[in-house]
Amino acid sequence: MAWTKKFSSAAKASRLALVAMALVGGLATAPAAASAAPARVESVDSVQASWTCNYTLTYYRADANCTVYSGIIRLRSYCAGYGYIATNWVGPGSWYLWNNCNPYQRTGSWIDYAN
Repeated sequence: MAWTKKFSSAAKASRLALVAMALVGGLATAPAAASAAPARVESVDSVQASWTCNYTLTYYRADANCTVYSGIIRLRSYCAGYGYIATNWVGPGSWYLWNNCNPYQRTGSWIDYAN
């Protein structure tokens, strides 16, 4: 019988905590959660990043002079025998970005972007 009482007290306490969180906006209510769309699902059409870049690509390096108008971008390269490397994300402004794969061969470089 004591176990039932403890379980019942714990269940009441957790229900009370959930209700309190829901009242201050920490949780969505059940009906809203059931009808809500999945978070962070974006199509290519919804990306609002806008930029221009001029590239210099060599055996080891990728260099890019970029102007970001909106969103964020980064320069990413693949180094054969090593893997992917990338710059930090940058936002609006003018940027000089580079990747250096040395001593590995750079086999591909591109701009990643997000809104």
